[in-house]
Amino acid sequence: MLGKLIKYEFKNTGKTIGLTYLVLAISTVMGTLALRQLTFADFSNIGTLLWTVMLALYFILFIGIYLCNFIYLCYQYHKTMFSAQGYLTHTLPVSPGATLAAKVLVSYLWMLLSSILSFISCAILFIIGSRGEVLDSLSEIVWEEVSQEFTRTFGISLGSFIFLTAIGMLISLLYYILFIYCSMAIGQLFHANKTAFSFLAGFCIYLLLEIGNSLLLLIPGNADFSRMMLFGIGSFRSILPTIISSLVFTALFTAALYAVCLIINKKRLNLE
Repeated sequence: MLGKLIKYEFKNTGKTIGLTYLVLAISTVMGTLALRQLTFADFSNIGTLLWTVMLALYFILFIGIYLCNFIYLCYQYHKTMFSAQGYLTHTLPVSPGATLAAKVLVSYLWMLLSSILSFISCAILFIIGSRGEVLDSLSEIVWEEVSQEFTRTFGISLGSFIFLTAIGMLISLLYYILFIYCSMAIGQLFHANKTAFSFLAGFCIYLLLEIGNSLLLLIPGNADFSRMMLFGIGSFRSILPTIISSLVFTALFTAALYAVCLIINKKRLNLE
């Protein structure tokens, strides 16, 4: 049944999300063409101004499309879970856990795909649009020396840092989705001013996360990072303990947000 729910969620949201991807593809072509023209422009004619406007429009669309996808998925979640349509959703012969899991998973996969396509879009823009200058600049970098200097400075290899950063981005993406979903779930517990209480819940969740991240710096293994913040890079040995503890804390906090959503959907649902 979970598979059917996931398939339905993809079908329900795919048309709108797919349209934004089409706009991203068109804007990428437009931005790449504009950047290629501006690479050797003499900045003395009206054509240059038009290419500049097109490039600026690309960046506006680039950011806007990503934000619109996120907002759209949050809107769909609220619409199908806590509005009048929620009555139909919660009368389906499936458990609240399966419904929540399907919606969170589909939202996560859509935003993950949006992130990947956004990265590809930027890569196409700067590689093709710069007429290969970006690749030439990257090829001139002595990466072995950069990696060695990075390791000496931060106490962790560049490859490990990139890997852990990627893991952190994957966890953070899920966190931001559940941050909104959990805020909505808490807000709908109230009979009036549900939107206002959702914003208040979101503020409290954010505050808890920031307090938790601040407390992480008090852990003995993170003292090096604290010294770096106060006295500079040369004052610490490794940033690895701070990265690991931050990843673990964010993952646990994200799991807690999911648990709150699940408990509310199972026992405290209020559609009045």
